[in-house]
Amino acid sequence: MVVMPVPALIVLTPNFSIDGVYSKVHVYMALRTNPYLNQLEAALGDNHAGTWIGIRPHTFWDDLVPIVNDIRAKKVDIVVTLGGTSIVDGAKAITYALANNVRPVEDMRTIVNPSPDDIARQDKFLQRDGIGNAPTVPLIFIPTSLSGGEYFKFSGAPTHNEGCLPHGIGYQLGPLGVGRGHTSCIMLPAVMKWNVARASEAQNDILGQQEKLKRVFLAEESVTSVLREANIDVKTCDVGDILRAVFNKLRMPATLEVGVGRDRFGTLARNSLNDAFLPTNPVPLLEKDVDKVLEILELVAGDA
Repeated sequence: MVVMPVPALIVLTPNFSIDGVYSKVHVYMALRTNPYLNQLEAALGDNHAGTWIGIRPHTFWDDLVPIVNDIRAKKVDIVVTLGGTSIVDGAKAITYALANNVRPVEDMRTIVNPSPDDIARQDKFLQRDGIGNAPTVPLIFIPTSLSGGEYFKFSGAPTHNEGCLPHGIGYQLGPLGVGRGHTSCIMLPAVMKWNVARASEAQNDILGQQEKLKRVFLAEESVTSVLREANIDVKTCDVGDILRAVFNKLRMPATLEVGVGRDRFGTLARNSLNDAFLPTNPVPLLEKDVDKVLEILELVAGDA
């Protein structure tokens, strides 16, 4: 990865000898009328192989495979993204699919299953390598959010029909109709509080880590102002309280009263536990821990 604090156009236009660049843009992040997209396409000139707009949040397989086939047909050399995390995740999945000859949507199944070695690394997710060929098409990310997906090699993408997706409890809300920007706003404060309540089971100093994070938050006047407005005591509050207050100030949803009723909690918990990220929680959540996930969901149930 090369991180360069210079305008994207300066990097793209003179420094690559290519036959085609494929700019893939999320319809929710950049439309054809977006001036940045127009500038990018104009700067690429004859090297611009095409623009694809229309990936939904959470990056479903059936959105990705048509792009894979289009890129293959156009013999694209480089993939450029302009957008947020769904775009970034989609591009990573697309280049992986290209390297492994994915054509119909069902071919995606052949590259998402973990290898035996990866399964053995259940609690060491970041060491996983996958079972397919490594991507060969370069990716250039022009991010429009601070989510940081471009710094991470992994990609999360669900099958639309099964409503299942690998990326923790929050990500499992995506196939249930919860927008990507809302999932962490709902789940993160509750998970932080649950981890503190079960600190004796943690594999690290979760109390010390959250105390450090609390000090970071309280060093920001914008955060302490929000806490004062919400009548929250800065001495006794925890990180979960701080996050909830900030999200409330931003008018983000706080509970699963976004169309996820208790009748779906069981499925949500089981799908979450199929995810390789849950064992990496400070209090590891393993396949048998449905009841623990349900405890967390109850913290955000509202009147679900």
